[in-house]
Amino acid sequence: MKKALLLSLPITLIGIAVSLSFRIYLAHTLDTKTQTYYYTTIDLASLMAIVFIGFRSSMTVSYQKSKDADKITNIFFIILIIFTVLAMLLASYPIHIFVDSTVPTAYIAMLFLVFGFYIYYTNRLAMFRLYKSINLISLLESPLIILYFFMLSYISPPLESLIFAVMMQNITIAAYVKIANRQVMKEPKVSLPRFDDATKVYLRNSILSSIEFVFGITFIYLGIFCAKLYFGLDELGLYQVVIKPIFMYAIMLFVFPIVKFVFPELSMLINEDRTEEILKIKKWLQKYALLATLSIFITIFIFGKNGIIILFGAEYGKSYYALLILVPALYFAIMNAFYISALKAYGRFFESLIARSSSVLFFLIIFFILQ
Repeated sequence: MKKALLLSLPITLIGIAVSLSFRIYLAHTLDTKTQTYYYTTIDLASLMAIVFIGFRSSMTVSYQKSKDADKITNIFFIILIIFTVLAMLLASYPIHIFVDSTVPTAYIAMLFLVFGFYIYYTNRLAMFRLYKSINLISLLESPLIILYFFMLSYISPPLESLIFAVMMQNITIAAYVKIANRQVMKEPKVSLPRFDDATKVYLRNSILSSIEFVFGITFIYLGIFCAKLYFGLDELGLYQVVIKPIFMYAIMLFVFPIVKFVFPELSMLINEDRTEEILKIKKWLQKYALLATLSIFITIFIFGKNGIIILFGAEYGKSYYALLILVPALYFAIMNAFYISALKAYGRFFESLIARSSSVLFFLIIFFILQ
């Protein structure tokens, strides 16, 4: 687990660099309207994945307790199919109208179908602790979109090329997961599930975990709302252009691996009652969190101000001070991810939801006191 987590750091850095480079390329080669249509369409369609992030956690915990992969996967498959069909029928046209773009409704429906295919296979990786595949997917995601975009750009307009590149990327990754892990990830016989107590707990935990994740991303939008409401467009610009992206990259680099690698390991160890191993992971993560926070803080302290001015312009230079204040929170974000993961690994999904929702409430209380 530790090896996979540490390996994920350079892999994530490469992914961030490739993704950012492609965004810069698109910004210089495509008009703003095309980029807006693309990013907004993908963002809205991919909201479907948020619902099933909760299932990923619940599937992992349920599997470690019961080892009944067929039953867990069968229930997940049925719910995913129903949700995907409903999204295709009920959300595709409203997204088309909301974005007001030239992207046909049929393409948006196809996006939902492809995302469902992707979610079905990738959600099971954590359940079986397939860390190698998790890291390889992180490495391939951005390059695949770029590869397919340039291939398609010879025969299609830019917007259609981007949309289909995302579809082909998701299909490629799902196919890789299916083929590479076919000995472990057996396909279940689809049948109506029997709603016994274990099934009810599994579904309840899935719903609670999905709601908890929604509270987690609420922080991002609360920052946007508060910056706009109380400080004006200039401060909102600093937050949106510099502060949020840089801090989110740090979260992607150091916090997301806790969910990807530590949580599945905790689920296994707790089920096997290996308390000493859990305590060792906790101590190791405390050192990891401290080193990660110090490295980011020192880097921004030394290079941050000039780097921000060079990359974003002199008008964004003062965001340097806000970043210095914000970066120490990275330590607590990492440890919070560990404690939330531990709660869920123990099957205490409701308590993890309370912890996450309370943090949003405390954010608002502290903000209104300080502002």
